[in-house]
This record gives sequence, C-alpha cells and structure tokens, in this order.
Amino acid sequence: MSTLGCLALIIAMEARNQALITQHYVASVAIERAKEEGTNICSSMKKPRAYSWLWDGKNTRVDKDSMAIATQVATKELQRQTLKGRLFFNEKKYKKRFDTPHKPIVSGDLIFY
Repeated sequence: MSTLGCLALIIAMEARNQALITQHYVASVAIERAKEEGTNICSSMKKPRAYSWLWDGKNTRVDKDSMAIATQVATKELQRQTLKGRLFFNEKKYKKRFDTPHKPIVSGDLIFY
C-alpha cells in the first residue's frame, strides 16, 4: 500500500464520522508520529498497538465515500505543515494516556496532544 493509501486508511478508520478538521488533525498526528519514529506512515501504522483497529481482529473495510474523502484529506495533509510535536490522540471520553508539553486540542470526539 502507498503512503497516501495508508494515511487515508488511518483517517477513514479513526475519524470517518468526524468533521473535516478532525480528519486533518488525525492525518497530521499520523505524519508526525511516523517522522518521530524515523519511518514511513505505513510502517508506523503497522507497529503493534499503534492503531487498535488494525490489531483487534475486527473488520477494517471502509465504504467508498468515506475512503474518497479520507484520500482527499490525506493528499492535502501530505503537502503541508503538520501540528509539530503532536504524536497522540484518543477519544475525549478516555483519560489522556501520555504526558506531552502541548495543550490538548479537542476536535469532534477526539483529543489531540
């Protein structure tokens, strides 16, 4: 799978029911995380427990419309600056899992830090 395809899949699986800005944040964090790890997005995505949907044994199929939107978001995000240093996100209903020096950004049902 290509970098674009992996990033689009991450966006679709993590934020397909969220606003576009939230999808952009998800993409930005995925890009930053891969940079921090010194790897590409696909390798970063496949690390154990990096994304629960990839390792929980559940279906990872995404409908065409969601994937088309995610691909558009991924294309834009690969061409611009990311949220520097933002490496994590999770649903707002869960406690923040990692300490970072950044003030959390809340968007939709997700929190980015």
